[in-house]
Amino acid sequence: MPGGLDIAEHGIDSWSRMGLWLCPSRVPFPSRTALHDTLCPRAGLSYVRRHALHNPWAWSAREPDCWDCLAVCESETVLEPLRQLLGKHIVLFESRLGASMAAPASSSQFFREGEVWPVAPLSGATAMLVLEQQWFHYIPGSHRDSELVATGSRQLRLRPGDLLFYHPALLQFSEQRSAESGSSVSDYRIQYFPADALFVRDPVHQAHQILAERWPLLNYCRYPLWLVSGTDLAGNNYAIGYGIQPGAWTDATMPFAD
Repeated sequence: MPGGLDIAEHGIDSWSRMGLWLCPSRVPFPSRTALHDTLCPRAGLSYVRRHALHNPWAWSAREPDCWDCLAVCESETVLEPLRQLLGKHIVLFESRLGASMAAPASSSQFFREGEVWPVAPLSGATAMLVLEQQWFHYIPGSHRDSELVATGSRQLRLRPGDLLFYHPALLQFSEQRSAESGSSVSDYRIQYFPADALFVRDPVHQAHQILAERWPLLNYCRYPLWLVSGTDLAGNNYAIGYGIQPGAWTDATMPFAD
């Protein structure tokens, strides 16, 4: 993105007040097409294989595209604008295939991703690389005020190539309306936090408890971290999660070993 971005005019105000920022720079078409083709085979898989797509040691590593996903997570297309929101010290911990909702908006659909982020203090951003046209519903300012309700919700129309950043505490959900839906691969979402925050690996942390209830096959306690920009300032553990053979279902046609 030559010349950088005028974040004071376009981003900081929206980020601090609203809890999100639609980056004025877009994902180039060749990159977007390649990412879409990479993610398409994942669309029909179980949820555990649609998470940690950048991680070579995750369940999703059975697909041969984790390095392509990691390259996207570490790309300047994402990191340059992200530094202007989080600062220059940034940690990557999760990426996943976006799951858009195809139902009418209602307050029950709004949720905070940060409920399952074991980051203290809770901070960071999700980078949403849009691959299919969709609607992003959100409650402005809900990342700062937990009492805000859905009656004040807004919607933002997203188009292929858009790059949206939103706060983990923002109440939000997205949907693809049937007439607009081109495929089940709506977007790729990457989760980052500033490197002066601590990724808490203690399983008693509330985020791990909620994660275990909702998605029991995901274990953030053992997730590896990537320092993608700057220096770690919080003593995060980067040695956990590497080189572990991911779990797998046994092939029903394979005879058991003696």
